[in-house]
Amino acid sequence: MSTPFKIRLLLFLLTLSLAVTALTAHYTFHKEDNFKSDADKIESNLHKKEKYIKEFLNNPGNFKRLESVDTDPEFATQLIRDLGDNRSLFLYTYSNHKLIFWGDNRIILESDAALREGSNMIKWKNGWYEAIKRSGSNFSVVCFIPVRSDYLYEDQYLNDVFNGDIISSNNLEIASLNDNNV
Repeated sequence: MSTPFKIRLLLFLLTLSLAVTALTAHYTFHKEDNFKSDADKIESNLHKKEKYIKEFLNNPGNFKRLESVDTDPEFATQLIRDLGDNRSLFLYTYSNHKLIFWGDNRIILESDAALREGSNMIKWKNGWYEAIKRSGSNFSVVCFIPVRSDYLYEDQYLNDVFNGDIISSNNLEIASLNDNNV
C-alpha cells in the first residue's frame, strides 16, 4: 500500500468515526433528560438546605437564643458568618410581626405576617427565594434561601442565574402560575 492511500484510508476512517459519533449523540441526547437532571439536582440541593434549616430551627436551644440575637452582637456575627457567608442562608427574626434582626440585605420583609408557617416561595424585586418560617408566641424566625436572581437589568455584575449552591448550570427558568404550557 502506498502512503497516499494509507492517508486517505485513515482520513476516511476518521470521518466515518466522527459521523457515527455525531449520529449517536443526536439520537441519544434529549433536552428533556438534561432538564430533568437539572431539576432533580435543584430539588435535591434545596431539600438539603431545608433539612439543615429545619433541624436548626427545631432545636429548642437555638430557637430560644435567636429571640435575643438583636442584642447579642457576637451571636449575630456568628450567624451571619456561619449561615450567610458559608451556607447562603439568611436569617431574619421578628417580634410581633416586626423585623428586629436581618442577616442580609438582599431581601428585607419588614413584616412576616404574609408568610405562612413552613415553606414559602417568594418572588422578590431581585430574585426568587424560599422562605422557611417558624413561630413561637409573639416571636418568629424566617430563613431565606436564595434560589435564583432575577434583576430588572443585567450587566457584567448583575446576572440572572441560579444560586451556585443549588446548581451551577443555568438551563432552567422558574415558572409562574401565569405561564403557558407549564
